[in-house]
Amino acid sequence: MPQTQPSPAAPTPPLDALPHGRLPRDFYLEDFPPGRRFELGSIVASEQEIIDFASDFDPQTFHTDPQLAVHSGFQGLVASGWHTAGLCTRLVCAAFLAKTDCLGSPGVRSIRWLQPVRPGMELVGSVEVLEQNFSRTKPDRGLTVQRWELRDTRGEPVFECDMMIVFGRRPTSAASPTAPAAALDDWRRQAQSLWFGDGSCTGGKPE
Repeated sequence: MPQTQPSPAAPTPPLDALPHGRLPRDFYLEDFPPGRRFELGSIVASEQEIIDFASDFDPQTFHTDPQLAVHSGFQGLVASGWHTAGLCTRLVCAAFLAKTDCLGSPGVRSIRWLQPVRPGMELVGSVEVLEQNFSRTKPDRGLTVQRWELRDTRGEPVFECDMMIVFGRRPTSAASPTAPAAALDDWRRQAQSLWFGDGSCTGGKPE
């Protein structure tokens, strides 16, 4: 698949016209069609960073003690798998996720740690969009499935995760920076109609 660059941000309506008070963003659900790829750059974890993370969240000796780690099955200090996942998330956020209308994640479909991460090891990240699904009951949002990957500098896979992320759709009135007032009012009515009297956006019905 050819590498694609982030598209320029579309003009957005005033904040009071956005559904649920969300802020204008550079990326919406429509910006993640299947096949789109993002190259994330690289990241390195130092020995101290590996020890510090594991000491707080995964205190096993092959993550926290370089001397004892030599006698483990890894024959040396290695990063916690959750630290590796966090490094990948850091790259994704810097590349695009922090600039999206992200509404959270219901989970992952799969996650794999394919080789241990050692101190000073350079990790190169990429993302490929696998699926894009528009919600039938909440028309202001939808779900994507993205494959997050880390590889070493030889191109060998290190980490792989099929991540599900919910994104908001681009506001319809963002198509023109000079949208007429009547069109903006119509957009507001559409957004308000998403909410039911019970305060939910589904009226108590399942997604």
